Amino acid sequence: MNPAEDAPRAWERRFFAGLDQHGSVFRAAAEAGVTRRRVYQLKDSDPKFAARWTETLEGKFDDAAGTVMQRAIDGWDEITTDPKGGKTVRRIWNPKLAMWVLERRRPAEWGPKALEAQDDPSLAKRVILEDNRGEVARLEAKVAELEARLEGDS
Repeated sequence: MNPAEDAPRAWERRFFAGLDQHGSVFRAAAEAGVTRRRVYQLKDSDPKFAARWTETLEGKFDDAAGTVMQRAIDGWDEITTDPKGGKTVRRIWNPKLAMWVLERRRPAEWGPKALEAQDDPSLAKRVILEDNRGEVARLEAKVAELEARLEGDS
């Protein structure tokens, strides 16, 4: 191995810091002082660079998934300001977001076929592993609570 080949290029540290911060190749390249074309060429020709790129973006996606999951379970604060400058904070819940997350994270339990099986067991068998029953029950209760709150706001 050639140590010169293994050493990061001067702009790479800035590029990956920007990619980690923004999740945008365009912004990361601009902050690093290189073109998008250059980073895409390097990604295609340098397996180590490509692996670091993938790892950085996967971390961003994990962060985003965690935020979506947290919002699905706990809701979020919406702050509004009235014309006199007073602020109102109200908690927002979105049961559709919660169901979307559940369908994708646990399709065997919450996907369309599993939900159909609840109405007609002959369509499919709903599978819930014994380990997940407590978590599923907690999430079902939270979804029911969120739906009740939404109906109360209507």
